[in-house]
Amino acid sequence: MLRLLRASRIDRPTSSGRTRPFFGAGVIDGEPEEIEIIGKLSAGCDRGAGALACEAIGAMLAADLGLPVPEPFLLEIDPALAVVVTEPRLQAVLHRSVRPTFASRKLPPGFMSWPINRPIPVDLRQTAVEIFAFDALIQNPDRRISNANLLFDGRNVAIFDHELAFATGMLFGWRPPWKLGALQSMLNAADGDRHVFLDGLRGHEPDLTRLIQAWTALTDFRVQEYRTALPPQWGDSGRAVDDALNLIVGVRDNIMLCVDEITRILA
Repeated sequence: MLRLLRASRIDRPTSSGRTRPFFGAGVIDGEPEEIEIIGKLSAGCDRGAGALACEAIGAMLAADLGLPVPEPFLLEIDPALAVVVTEPRLQAVLHRSVRPTFASRKLPPGFMSWPINRPIPVDLRQTAVEIFAFDALIQNPDRRISNANLLFDGRNVAIFDHELAFATGMLFGWRPPWKLGALQSMLNAADGDRHVFLDGLRGHEPDLTRLIQAWTALTDFRVQEYRTALPPQWGDSGRAVDDALNLIVGVRDNIMLCVDEITRILA
């Protein structure tokens, strides 16, 4: 579920991102291909290793649901490679972070951030509604108009950055998304904080048939595989993992009520 890469190089920090993500590359033992990646480090994240766990679980879940997410990896960084990193802030975060860390396959040239206020193309509307539903159900607040965490090449989209999802135990007054009114905050959000697809989808009844089928196909065994895929070095992420897996199972077991709530806020 999470293949292990051994870092072959660490290039530079990305041009944006408060968590100090970085570009680099790695190899899989026994395979000749070098894979370009974007990595994230626990010391750059407010939730530490818990953020890496949410990133990994979000990516594994998205892949199982057939959503467009770059391939996730565990990235092992040799201390000797970390020493040669010259950018001071990245070096400091790297030395304070757990290893292995989390990484995603870098997308090919041509992908760029989703433009602010860009209308949803007709041929991407179904993908957009499924991404919106996914974010609503995993309680991901971080695919916003002002920071979409969404890449687009003119025809295809890719989603990333799920470190703030699943934080049910950290939210005062949290209600699960199968409860009436639980998603009202998505409508009440300030302009820049609204979901990037919300305004473009409102007024259209969503077709979530495929997503319902994919979510209900998740077995208890498969959900527990998300836990076992995480490395023991992320041991202090236990609360975040429990919250994530409990939410996934709760959504699966109440999927039609969840869809009712999504349909309500998109009406």
